[in-house]
Amino acid sequence: MDEKQLEILIQDVSNGNLDALENIYVSTSTAVYGFALSMLKNKSDAEDVVHDTYLSVLKGSAQYKNYGKPLAWILRITKNLCLDKLRKNTRYADVEIEDWMLVEEENKNEYKELLGLCFHILTDEERNIVVLHALSGLKFREIANILEKPLATVLSKYHRSLKRLKNEMIERSLYEQ
Repeated sequence: MDEKQLEILIQDVSNGNLDALENIYVSTSTAVYGFALSMLKNKSDAEDVVHDTYLSVLKGSAQYKNYGKPLAWILRITKNLCLDKLRKNTRYADVEIEDWMLVEEENKNEYKELLGLCFHILTDEERNIVVLHALSGLKFREIANILEKPLATVLSKYHRSLKRLKNEMIERSLYEQ
C-alpha cells in the first residue's frame, strides 16, 4: 500500500471508519511488530505494543498532519510506546528465533536463518535500522527521523550491519561470493 492510500485510510479512521483501521493494520502490522520486537526483545511485550499502537492510531488519527509519511508516523508511535514499556519494565527476555517468524509467516523458511543472524550479531540500534528498512521499506531519511539519529549515522550503521551479516553468512556457508 502506498503512502497516499495510507493517508486516506488515516483520514477515514478519523471520520469513524473502523474498516479503515483494519486496512491500516493489515498493511502495516508486519513492520510495527518487527520494529517492536526488535526494540523490546519480548514477544508478549511486542504484541502489547502493536495493540497499543493501533489504539493510538485510532485516538490520534484526527490530529495526524498530512506530511506524506503516515508509516513513519505509525512507527514513531510504536517507538514511543516501546520506550515507555522499557522504562516501566526493565526485564529483558531472550527472544526465540520462532518469535521472529511471526513477522513474515509466508517466507518463514527463507528468512529464518537470516533473522537469527540479525538478532544475534547486530546491536539493538543496528537491528532496528535493518528491520525498519527491510520490513517497512522506509527510506533512510525516514528511519533517521524515527530513531532521531543523523542520516549519516543511519547509513553507516546500515551498511556496516550488512557487511557484518554478509561476512557471517559467508562463514556459515549461507552465501557464496
